[in-house]
Amino acid sequence: ARTISSFYENLRSYIAFCDTVNVDPFTESGYLKFAGNDGELRHRIKMFSPSKRLWEYNNGDELGIKESTAPSMLT
Repeated sequence: ARTISSFYENLRSYIAFCDTVNVDPFTESGYLKFAGNDGELRHRIKMFSPSKRLWEYNNGDELGIKESTAPSMLT
């Protein structure tokens, strides 16, 4: 079961992302920058490599997420 703290963590992550790319998080453009077809979540899904283990990544490499994980980041 998800706790309220996980919802706040997702909100914090979203607001931090919007702050980084200099977009208002409480507008449609902010939401689309994060969750749109070419937004940050779609980028993270494309970066996911199931065959690559965590210790095989170099320092600074981007880690992806499974597509099934993305919807939970939007709620």
